[in-house]
Formats: sequence, structure tokens, C-alpha cells
Amino acid sequence: MAEGWGVIGCDPHKSTVTIAAVDGTGADLSVESFPNDSAGFERILAWLDGLGITVIRIGVEGSSTWGRHLARSE
Repeated sequence: MAEGWGVIGCDPHKSTVTIAAVDGTGADLSVESFPNDSAGFERILAWLDGLGITVIRIGVEGSSTWGRHLARSE
């Protein structure tokens, strides 16, 4: 498990969201795909919690199209 901080990048599509986590040194931590729906968003939150880092930024590609619901979720 990583320690420290990291950033997250999200690439949403109609049915799935692929998410990559990078730590503060730029090292890849993990890449996973989830359903692009509310159940998938819950799984994303659990995955983020399991990374062992403080997430300081999340970028969502297409936040006005397929990523809109993800970008607005809490």
C-alpha cells in the first residue's frame, strides 16, 4: 500500500469508467475499470479508500458528457 499523496485521472465512456491513480512521485499505483452508474461510483469510492494515499486532485475527462454524473457525484 502506498503512502503520501496522489492524483486520480478518470476516462468515462457510456458503460464504463477507467481510473488511474498516480502517487506523488509519479509512479503508477493502479488502473481499474468500473461501471458508469451509481453502483460503480460506490465501488470507485471503496477503491480510492483502499489506495492508502491522500487524493489531492481528481480529473474527469468529458465532465460535460459521459463523465458528467461521475464529476457531480459525492
